[in-house]
Amino acid sequence: MPPLVAVEFDEAAVHLRLTGPHPDAPPPWQVGADGARWMRTIDATPASRGGGVPSGLTAVGLHGRRRTLVDLTESGTLVALVGAQKDRLEVAHRWIDERSQAPWSRGLPVMLVDLPELATDATRPCSGSQLNSMVVAGGEGIAFLRDAPGGAAHDDLATALRAPGCRWAVVVLGAARARWIFVARPDGAVTCEAFPARPVDDSVLAGLVPGRSA
Repeated sequence: MPPLVAVEFDEAAVHLRLTGPHPDAPPPWQVGADGARWMRTIDATPASRGGGVPSGLTAVGLHGRRRTLVDLTESGTLVALVGAQKDRLEVAHRWIDERSQAPWSRGLPVMLVDLPELATDATRPCSGSQLNSMVVAGGEGIAFLRDAPGGAAHDDLATALRAPGCRWAVVVLGAARARWIFVARPDGAVTCEAFPARPVDDSVLAGLVPGRSA
């Protein structure tokens, strides 16, 4: 399985949004014209999840689209979760539950910086400097921050998140310098300009070709 950013699925098919073009997909996957999207029908999907599932996959529940899981670690920098405080906390609680229960991320650290209201049996509190040290050390995990760090602390954390092999996701519950900004809505849905409402346009779907053995 090549590196991927997001998984979208409905009753008919599974769509993978890859980090870059990968034209040689093993059957029964089909490849989009841009090479960066794969698709297969649900009835062809094996019952077992198989290997290669990114530990950062999180069900974000984007508004107006298929059920979507996004690998938050692929942001390469901080992730911002904005909206009304109540709505942000609701989404953050869902993400924590997802991370602590999903088979691909169960047991990985879930850290909280100044967010005791999000505490569960699966979370651990830490300071901003402790989090920076953990991310610099590499490994995998997710952290939720009340506020984005400033100055050199922000730059050090952003640099560590871009390092090869770093599989941490750092989510700020508020405004932040972020590549991905998710908006928590009052109805529980999430929107994000980085993942538009039409995830695969018709021209890409029309270009789907049968997969070839890798």
